[in-house]
Amino acid sequence: MKPIRLILRDFTGLAATAGYGDKVEAFKTQSRIDTPIEIEYYRDGGILRTVSKKLLKG
Repeated sequence: MKPIRLILRDFTGLAATAGYGDKVEAFKTQSRIDTPIEIEYYRDGGILRTVSKKLLKG
């Protein structure tokens, strides 16, 4: 899997599919990853996993 390039408040393209997959809308949006620690949370799969990982490391 190709790594995702994460930059704070970056713009990215998204595609949304209607309920039954009939229509796809493409649009640009701005990321709400505002701090470096939020990048770590995202990469770890969420804040709970990040905190658990840190607690297990000691």
